[in-house]
Amino acid sequence: MAEKLRDYFVILVLDDITSLKVRTLKLTDKDFKVPYRNFYPHINLGRFLEAEKSVVVKAMKKVSKLLNSFEIDINNVEMLTEYLMVLTFADNEKLKFVHRKLHDLVPYKSDEWTNPDSGKYVPHISIYYNPGEDVREMHKHYLNIFKPFKGRVVAIELSEYDGQSFRVSHRYELKKRLF
Repeated sequence: MAEKLRDYFVILVLDDITSLKVRTLKLTDKDFKVPYRNFYPHINLGRFLEAEKSVVVKAMKKVSKLLNSFEIDINNVEMLTEYLMVLTFADNEKLKFVHRKLHDLVPYKSDEWTNPDSGKYVPHISIYYNPGEDVREMHKHYLNIFKPFKGRVVAIELSEYDGQSFRVSHRYELKKRLF
């Protein structure tokens, strides 16, 4: 029986220390009385539309074997839209490589925001997203308290969205190996 085609998110996972730094930074938004949401800091690499899960997982596994965990320089807080605030990074060749390689290996279309050829992909860690709510004042707050820091990317995961929540179904540590 053929596998049902679904949308899959492929994300890069941060180490515990980096995740804690991002979560701690995010806690400073308490003065804005925003609703608490479960928060899993990550870097979105691709949202593959109508894809076969086994094909995406096979590509992720290949990518995970091509390089070891790596460092990123988290250097800014930016607004990608009026309701999406993110942490952005200094230019990083390993991050570019992982993103491009994954998209080269997955034969399915990705959304315009993660497609490497769309010109719209901005590697980032989302810290606040709420369509319909203007968070520019909150952004000013973050700009005043933010201090650049180093982070570490340690794994690649497949995240599945059921319409209400995300569930990680596959995880591969980044560890260069020959087999």
